[in-house]
Amino acid sequence: MLKTDKKVFVCLHPSLNNAQLTKDPGMFAYIMHRELHYDGYVVCYDNGPYPDLTTETNGLKLIFLKKGLLYPILKSIPDRLLFILKNAGKIDVLQVFQFSIASLLSGALYKILNPNGIVYIKLDWDFEGINRHAADIRDFARFSKFIDYDIVSVESIPAAEYLKNHPLLTKYADKIYYIPNGVDVEPYSNYLIPWESKENYIMHNGRLGSYQKATEIALEAFSRICKKHPDWKLLLIGPSEPGFDGVFKKYKDNPQIEYLGFLGKRKMRQYLSKSKILLFPSRYEAFGFAQVEAAFLGNVIVGSDLTCMRQITDNGNYGALEKVDDIDGFARSLDKIMDDQKLLHIKSEEIKKFVAENFSWTIICINLELLILQIKMGRLK
Repeated sequence: MLKTDKKVFVCLHPSLNNAQLTKDPGMFAYIMHRELHYDGYVVCYDNGPYPDLTTETNGLKLIFLKKGLLYPILKSIPDRLLFILKNAGKIDVLQVFQFSIASLLSGALYKILNPNGIVYIKLDWDFEGINRHAADIRDFARFSKFIDYDIVSVESIPAAEYLKNHPLLTKYADKIYYIPNGVDVEPYSNYLIPWESKENYIMHNGRLGSYQKATEIALEAFSRICKKHPDWKLLLIGPSEPGFDGVFKKYKDNPQIEYLGFLGKRKMRQYLSKSKILLFPSRYEAFGFAQVEAAFLGNVIVGSDLTCMRQITDNGNYGALEKVDDIDGFARSLDKIMDDQKLLHIKSEEIKKFVAENFSWTIICINLELLILQIKMGRLK
C-alpha cells in the first residue's frame, strides 16, 4: 500500500473531505511533500469527490480505508488499526488528531510496531474552551503511562502553556508545542493586488447566521455607522445557516449590505484581495483560517478578543479587538478604522508581512521538520 523510497508522512484522518484538503488535515502532509521531500499521505474513508486534490494540493496522495464489519459498533477504530498493522514500518511520521481513543490507540499501535517512528498528536482546542477537554486529558494521561508519544501541539501559546502546566501532563511538559495553522503563501500570492486597486469593502464570511459566527453582531454594528460612510459596503459571504434569513431580514433593503452566498475558492480569494477590512465577531474560534487568509491578502481585522484573534493581529496592533457581543464596540472600531484610509493602508501592509512571517505553512512545516530531526538526534545520545 505504501511503496516509496522517500520519507513518509501520514495523516490519519478518516473523516477528511474536500474542504479539509486546504486546512490542517491536508496541508501538513502536502507541505511536507512539496517543501521537505516526504511522500505525503492522508488516510481516510472515501468522502469525495476531491477536486482540490489536483488544483490545490497536487502531489498529496489519499489512501482510502474500507469500512469493516465492526464499523457500525466501533466506528473507525478497527479500520485505523488494520491500516497501522499493515503499514507501521513504512511510516516515518504519523499524525493523528485530538486525544480521542481512536487516535491514542492508533498512535500506541504504531509506536509498538515502529518504536523509531514519530507520533504527532495535533489538537485544535481553543484556549477559551479548553476546560471542556478534561476527560480527553485524563484519557491521554492514562495512555501515556505505557506509550511514549513524541509531539503534542495546540494552536495557541496560552493553550500550550496550560497543558505544559497541567498536573496530569508533567511527563509531557517538554513534548507539548505551540504549532499554529497557516496560509499557503505560494498560491495566495497570486491574488495580491496594490492598495490602489482595493475597494471599500468589509468582509464577513463563514457559516452565516450560526451562533458561532455572530452574523447579527456584524450586521448591526455596520448598520449603525454605515450612513456616515456611504462609499463602504459590507459583503456577506458563505453558506447560510437556518437562522440566517431571520437575521438578514432586517437589513436586506440596505444598499450598503450585500449577501453573496457561498463562493468557490478562487472567487472568494478575489473578493478577499479587493476588500480592506475583515469583520469577524465570532463567539469562539480555535484557529481562524478565514482570518489568516484574509490578513495575508491585506485585510485589517476587526474581531472578537479571542486568543486566535490576538495571535493573528499581534494583540490588536493590526486591527481592533472587541469583547464578544459588544455591538457598540464593534461599531466604534469600524468607524475609527474606516475614517483613516492612510492608517488603514499602513496596517494592511503590516498585517500582510506579519502573517507571511508567522503563519506561512512552509515555515510552519520547516519548523516541524526541525523538531522531528531534533527528536531523532536526541535518541542517538
